[in-house]
Amino acid sequence: MTLRDEEITRSVNEAGEAIIQFEMDSNCFPVEQPDTYSTYTNDYWLESELEYKAEQGEPSDYDAYNWDYNVSAVIEELGKAGAADIEQQLKDGGVILAVEVTGTYSPREYNFKTDSYKAKYTVNATALDRWCESNGFDPDKYAAEFHGSYSGFASYVDGWLEDSSRRDATIQWLKVDAYLRAELDLDANRDAMQETVDQAWSDNTTYTLQDEAAPTHYCSYCRYYGEGDTLGTLEEITAHGMTHPVTGEPLPIEEG
Repeated sequence: MTLRDEEITRSVNEAGEAIIQFEMDSNCFPVEQPDTYSTYTNDYWLESELEYKAEQGEPSDYDAYNWDYNVSAVIEELGKAGAADIEQQLKDGGVILAVEVTGTYSPREYNFKTDSYKAKYTVNATALDRWCESNGFDPDKYAAEFHGSYSGFASYVDGWLEDSSRRDATIQWLKVDAYLRAELDLDANRDAMQETVDQAWSDNTTYTLQDEAAPTHYCSYCRYYGEGDTLGTLEEITAHGMTHPVTGEPLPIEEG
């Protein structure tokens, strides 16, 4: 996800400090990702739910139910937990003022990407600049170290830094990236999502018992005497009441 200069909203607070707002995908920052494919799965919740069904004397086999998962909503809940933790951890630093989840993303295939959330970041740019200055931040060196090309991967960041329409926005992104990398406890951010995962799946999963398929039967008269197949339940076919046209004997009813 790229960021252009015009996509940054700028304002000034009462103290005369610069405030910026922009949207960025979580996979562009060193924060925990709401990966429902391999990390934040529904395995534990599902096992607990089926165990509860067994205790209630209800079917406890997964295939006995029709399952409907709202994965996007699960990702959103996980993302909100992660975003709230970022705010909580960094509130005293006065740099990251707010992180508001605005959307979710899931890849078509999970070979190279995973689930993520988009968020609007509200940042005190003046406080961020002070932090960068005190920590000797250099955007070009930082980009080369953490977002540069390597064997099998070509980075676009160098090109963004050279593009006049993207350079300022790219530097702002790199500054926030560096701040998060240094100040955010990633393990705690991970724990915040882990504490949410079972509730997220519970909130966004619905299921119903599979309907037992009514046995399908054929009226032998219709099948063997050119009338086509008359299908129905045993009761419906019995009520059909067909008899052999010669002997008058009731015709057998066949299961389909």
